[in-house]
Amino acid sequence: MKKLMEQMAEELSAAFEKSGYDPSYGKVTVSNRPDLCEFQCNGAMAGAKAYKKAPFMIADDVVAYLKDSQVFSMAEVVKPGFINLKVKGEFLADYLKEMAADEKLSVSAAKEPKTIIIDYGGPNVAKPLHVGHLRSAIIGESVKRILRYKGNKVIGDIHLGDWGYQMGLIITELKHRKPELVYFDDSYTGEYPEEAPFTISELEEIYPCASGKSKEDEAYRNEALEATHLLQQGKPGYMALWNHIMNVSVTDLKRNYDKLNVSFDLWKKESDAQPYIPGMVEEMKEKGYAVHTNGLSSYTLTEKQKVVFDQEIPDNMDDVKSAMPLELPSWKRCCYCILKNDHMCKNMGFGPVKEEQARINALKDKYKSIIKGGKKDV
Repeated sequence: MKKLMEQMAEELSAAFEKSGYDPSYGKVTVSNRPDLCEFQCNGAMAGAKAYKKAPFMIADDVVAYLKDSQVFSMAEVVKPGFINLKVKGEFLADYLKEMAADEKLSVSAAKEPKTIIIDYGGPNVAKPLHVGHLRSAIIGESVKRILRYKGNKVIGDIHLGDWGYQMGLIITELKHRKPELVYFDDSYTGEYPEEAPFTISELEEIYPCASGKSKEDEAYRNEALEATHLLQQGKPGYMALWNHIMNVSVTDLKRNYDKLNVSFDLWKKESDAQPYIPGMVEEMKEKGYAVHTNGLSSYTLTEKQKVVFDQEIPDNMDDVKSAMPLELPSWKRCCYCILKNDHMCKNMGFGPVKEEQARINALKDKYKSIIKGGKKDV
């Protein structure tokens, strides 16, 4: 079944052709003056130069062939040459009846069905959902359903945030509150408890508390960063806690998404990429993409976009200047990363953007002249 706009355009194109003009001028658009008409055609305006004729004269010629139209109840010329249109009620009613009779409401199937993966939702484990997650979930679910309805194979992936700084904060706060837990005993070699040492309510209280402390206490923040690092290195006790956090959070997330009638085919997460990182880094080294400079490695994505990845990243970002001298080309790559790729900096070792934003902004102001003018006197 043809779209309504297509049928109207065919009617206009036929009228243009009968009048001796190129039928391509018969394009129909929604009116920008709904108080005057529903649709409009500006083809006469476009054709005036080609035919060396006043636009309204072309429009008059075309409208003359629309008097007995089965589609339009009104077709009138408005100077300097616009054609205002209204659709017949009978035509519209018949169109809707035909659409309703179709099992798929006349939605055309994809000519070449594809397999499409959609990443939406994106909640962070151990944190409550907020309105931004709601927006992503509803839009993603809608896109998934539309593409499936057209015959594509669509795979929805939630992509959980489970491998970042928030995990280190939760582990650190738990350690401060319950240091006697076996997860913090490095000499423990037995099986870890199956039951989590917290509920979802307690977990959602722990994170903001820990986050607030990290912003006021530098030692606490460093402890959380170290906990994040140890988790990502596979420390057994922390991995056991991470599994508890995942189980408790994902159970609650599924319950909330079910209420929204949002579903996911895959529950992939950031940590799923961890096994691939060492091999990726080694491949970049072997192929010459990774260039060592003063204990740092830089990886060139394009000529304009550079990122710094994990290789003895300084704890204090102000130390980047001393770690990477200005005369070395890689310094500019590092600085460009900080200025242009905050998210990549987070993933490649500079810590969470939210917590590092003040430092990043300071670097932007301090080293702005380096990027713009190449000055080294800072």
